[in-house]
Amino acid sequence: MKTVKTTACLALLLGATAVSVPAFAEEASKAASTTNVEIIAGDDTNEIIDPIEPPTNQKGPLVIDAVSSFDFGKIKLGTLTKEAVVPEGKALGVQVTDKRGTGAGWDLSASITEFQNADKTKTLKASVKIPAGQVNTSASDSSKAAVASEIILNSTAGTVFSASKDNGMGSWSDLFEGNNQKVELTVPSDAYVAAYTATINWSLQDAPK
Repeated sequence: MKTVKTTACLALLLGATAVSVPAFAEEASKAASTTNVEIIAGDDTNEIIDPIEPPTNQKGPLVIDAVSSFDFGKIKLGTLTKEAVVPEGKALGVQVTDKRGTGAGWDLSASITEFQNADKTKTLKASVKIPAGQVNTSASDSSKAAVASEIILNSTAGTVFSASKDNGMGSWSDLFEGNNQKVELTVPSDAYVAAYTATINWSLQDAPK
């Protein structure tokens, strides 16, 4: 009896399977259509990723969107190193956007003039260090990143931020004080009392060095 019951169940199952096989319709006709798009370089102003001020409001396919000024406040003689003051709710850094769509890469360099007082009778032999910081992006592929470099500014331009071929497309920011780093001013012990100002010149080249 046991064998008979098993065989009957199998027969019912197989029968149910055979009945459920669907019938497939034959293709009566087919066609093909096309879809087209042309990508062109962008030239609008760009959204600032991080709270870096001031914005430059520059337009174009390859631009510096924002770059910080540095305020070191007051330094007492005898203090050799001072960190830059960060405004509340803001960040020190620079942002570059590449909307050329060529993958050519780019190089952002900086140089600094002498620190001078208002009537240019005194100079300060100080140095400013910008750390490599933290790189952020709005690009969809963060693996093709721009690279930040530490630099001690002087009269000769040096690379701060760069992108090799096929990298750095889209908007990229370098937060100078990311990763617990600081923008620092070092002053000599023989400095004269005065208020000093220097100008940092930023230059964005359309190809990596």
